[in-house]
Amino acid sequence: MRINKCKVYIISALLLNLFMIIYFIILQHKDLKMKPDNIQRQTRQELTVIIREYEEFENNLENTIDKLYGLSDRMDIVIISDKIPYPPIKHTSSDRITFISLESTIKKSILTTRPERFIRSDFVLFMPDSTSMSSWYDMQEAIDLLIKSTKLYSAIVLPVLPSQVNCQKLKFDVKKWTVIYTDSESKCDMVIGNHGILTKTESILEFTDPFIRPLHLSFYIQNSLNDYPVLIYYKTVLSSLRMLFSEPHNSWKHKKLEDQRRQNLFKNLGIKLIKHANGNEEWFGCSKHTARCFDTVVNDMPEYLYLGRWTPPCCHKALKETVHHVFEILSDCGARFWLEGGSLLGAARGGDIIPWDYDVDIGIYKDDLSKCEEFKIDAKNAIIDEDGFVWEKAIEGEFYRVQYSETNRLHVDIFPFYSKNGTMTKNTWMKTHRQDTEFPESFLKPLTKIQFVGLDAPAPNNVKKFLEYKFGKGVIENPKYPNSQDPHS
Repeated sequence: MRINKCKVYIISALLLNLFMIIYFIILQHKDLKMKPDNIQRQTRQELTVIIREYEEFENNLENTIDKLYGLSDRMDIVIISDKIPYPPIKHTSSDRITFISLESTIKKSILTTRPERFIRSDFVLFMPDSTSMSSWYDMQEAIDLLIKSTKLYSAIVLPVLPSQVNCQKLKFDVKKWTVIYTDSESKCDMVIGNHGILTKTESILEFTDPFIRPLHLSFYIQNSLNDYPVLIYYKTVLSSLRMLFSEPHNSWKHKKLEDQRRQNLFKNLGIKLIKHANGNEEWFGCSKHTARCFDTVVNDMPEYLYLGRWTPPCCHKALKETVHHVFEILSDCGARFWLEGGSLLGAARGGDIIPWDYDVDIGIYKDDLSKCEEFKIDAKNAIIDEDGFVWEKAIEGEFYRVQYSETNRLHVDIFPFYSKNGTMTKNTWMKTHRQDTEFPESFLKPLTKIQFVGLDAPAPNNVKKFLEYKFGKGVIENPKYPNSQDPHS
C-alpha cells in the first residue's frame, strides 16, 4: 500500500514537471512570435545603410534597394519613414531589408518604431534616395579609413556624383540657442551638396534625435557638439541613379516639406537663431505675434536656466526693442529715469542685458509720471500705443510695466521712486530681488550715461559704488545666477 502511494506521488511529480516544461515552451514560442522578426536577428553585420531622405509622392526606392541588396550579404538596408509608406514599396523579401515607420499606431509595438533596435552593425551609412554604391570593396576602404582616423574625424563624407560638395564650419552654441556658420577651408563641420555620411553606430546613438529630418542637417548640428570634424573622401563615391523632382509641382512640394522639416528640427533641438557666414540671420523663436519662449518664472529662476541654457536670443531681441521704445517715450516726456538692478549690472559688465535675464528694470522719479500720457492708466485699463507696445499698471504692486505686445509678455518694469529725507524709496518692494533697497538720492545727482543695448542710457553716478551698495562687493566681476550658482560652470 505504501509502495503504491509512493508510485502515485512520483508519477504525479513527473507529470507536473512535464506540464510546466510544455507550458514554458508555449510561452516562449508565443513571446518570440510577438517580437518583430528583425529584433530577433543575432548575426552582426559590417554596415547598415539607412535611407531616411525620400518622399512618398516621388522616389526611386525600389531601384535603390535593388542596387544595394546585391552588393554584399554583410550589409543591412533600413528604410525609415514618418508613417507607413503609401503606396507600398516593392522590394526583395529578406531579413536584411527593413522598413520602419516612426508613427505610433494601434496594435503596433513601440519596439517596431525604434530604428536603433534594427541596427546590428558597428557602422551606418546615411544614404540619399536614388543613389547607388560602386562596389562593396570601395565601401570597406571607407570603413577602414574611418577606423584608422577615429581620433581625428567623426564621419566620412561620400560625395554623390556628379554633385559638387563643399565645407562649412559650424558651431551650435546650446546656451545661446544659436547655430553659427562660417566659411572654412581647414575645418569641415558640415558639408553642402548631395552626399552620404558614413559614421559609427555608437556616435549617432549619443544624439538627442539621430533620425529627425532633414537628416544631414540634423546630423551635422548634433555632431558639432562632439567637436570632431568630418572628412570628405573622394576615393569612395556614390553615384546618382536618376534625377528626382524635375517636375515643377513636385519640386515645389519637396522644397515646402523641406522647409517645414527644417523648422521642426530647430524647434526640437531648441534653436532660435541661425547666423550665416554672409552675415544674414534667421530667427525661429518668438515674435510680436506669438507668446514668449518661457512660462511663468518661479523664484526669479526661469525654467531654461535649469536646462543649462540662457535667455533665448529672440526674447532679448524683443526686450531690446522694448527698451529703445520706452527710452524714447520717457526722454520725449522729459522724465528723469535711470537703469536699475540687474539691468544696470548688465550695462556695467558688457553694455547689454545679462545673458540669463528676462526683463529690464528702470527707476523713475514718481513726480515725473504726470509728464507722460502713457502713465495715465489704472489697473483695469492698459494702453496699446501705435507701435503695439502695451503700457499697464502692474498687478504685483505700485509700478508700471511695458509689454512687447498683447501676445508676447516680455517687458520693461518702471518703478516710481521718491525722495524721503535724501533717501530714494518706493511703495513696492520685490521680495525675490535682493538688490531692491533704498539708496541715497546723491547717486542720482547728477545722473550719468552708460552704454546699454546700443543706447546712451541714463544711470546713477558712480555706477560701481551704486551696484555694490545694492548687491555687495565684487558683484560686477563675479556673475551669479539668481540661485547663486556660477553661470559658467
